[in-house]
Amino acid sequence: RAMTEEEARDFVAARCQGSAALAKVERYAELLRKGAGTQNLIAASTLPQIWLRHIADSAQLIDHVSRGTTPWLDLG
Repeated sequence: RAMTEEEARDFVAARCQGSAALAKVERYAELLRKGAGTQNLIAASTLPQIWLRHIADSAQLIDHVSRGTTPWLDLG
C-alpha cells in the first residue's frame, strides 16, 4: 500500500530529534511550496505530495547514516 502525505509526515517526525527539528523540516516544506512559482527546485506536479516525494524520500536515509555532528545533504 502506498503511503499517504500524513503517513509520510509521521515517518519524518519519527526520525526527527525533537519537535524543534520537525518544525525546521515543516518550515523547509513551506518554503519549497512558496518558492515553487519562482524557482524550479521541485516539479509543480509533486507539490501535493511534497512530504512523500521529497521530504520522506530524503528522511529514509536517516536510518542508514550515523547521527554524529557531521552534517550531510541529500542532493536528490
